[in-house]
Amino acid sequence: MPRNLIQEAAELLRESFVDDVYDYDADCPAVIEMGWGSFQAFVNEEEKRTGCTFYNETTGGTRNSNKKFLQRLGETPNEDVSDATSVASGVKRGRPSGNSFTLIFKCHRHKKPKASGSSNRAHENLPCGCTATIKAVRYISDPAMVTVTYNWRHTGHVPRSRQDFATAPNSRDVRETLTRLVESGLTWKSIQQMVNLDRSVLERILSHQDSQQTNVIGDAMPLTNGFPEAVPRSLRITYRHVYYAMSKCIKKKAMHAPDIDTSLDHWAEKIGNEDGIVLWKRMNDVQEGLFVFAFLSKWQRQTLLENGSLVCIDSTHKTCVYKDGAHCFLYTIVARSHQTVV
Repeated sequence: MPRNLIQEAAELLRESFVDDVYDYDADCPAVIEMGWGSFQAFVNEEEKRTGCTFYNETTGGTRNSNKKFLQRLGETPNEDVSDATSVASGVKRGRPSGNSFTLIFKCHRHKKPKASGSSNRAHENLPCGCTATIKAVRYISDPAMVTVTYNWRHTGHVPRSRQDFATAPNSRDVRETLTRLVESGLTWKSIQQMVNLDRSVLERILSHQDSQQTNVIGDAMPLTNGFPEAVPRSLRITYRHVYYAMSKCIKKKAMHAPDIDTSLDHWAEKIGNEDGIVLWKRMNDVQEGLFVFAFLSKWQRQTLLENGSLVCIDSTHKTCVYKDGAHCFLYTIVARSHQTVV
């Protein structure tokens, strides 16, 4: 485990989240010219500054035009800034020209407010119709530059306030840090110890009442006995956040290709090259989509040969679910060790 990773993670997760947010510019919206290579860093920095997550909400017609733009330039799409996370329905779609490349990022609270009691998710990122947006436009005449129109004033909520912190998603840098920790082999137990607050810090947080906030971004937050109303990011980290990072990590390691057939082909080749045994067969003649994938790695085969006098089969139903919702049934051969004491 790299020591610098642990240090960086500990410093980030213990960093105070609740703070005042200054006005980005005298004008709103602000118009900024920058190099295209600096745009993602600009978005990341604004997410850190405001404590908000800006989601790519570029709509369908614009996405088609963006793809044509990239094809004309011979560029490879970047998963962070070139592909939208959602496509709005009912968008008028004309013929994409490919002369410009446009991205629209919106605050995570941009959706319309939901009626009270419409959801029982206590952690829901409450929408309030926030109008804060980042619009970036590149032109074919000078694709190395991007014009950013930044409507930086948030509406309906106060960024980095305690109220905002309570229902906001974890920031991008926190999510990425959790992913790095999981990929490095840390478990929830290890991460939980890392994010635990000192008792004195927790007592100071609990002893302070929520300060009154205004809707004017940039107002300084009051101090109580000289102590700012600050809350460490680690207070938001729960098991489900680590579990989600672990699920993504496992899926990344398990899927050697986007489609399951190609992925299983790669796994079968890998296990076979390592002196394992593989049975991989499509059974569409029995049922559409049905397949069997069975394997014994080299060490498993050796263990079975040494301890194969008593063998059982364990059937775990509906343990695995493929992306289309279909269930995979897991069967495991269990061999009793000769060294087991009865």
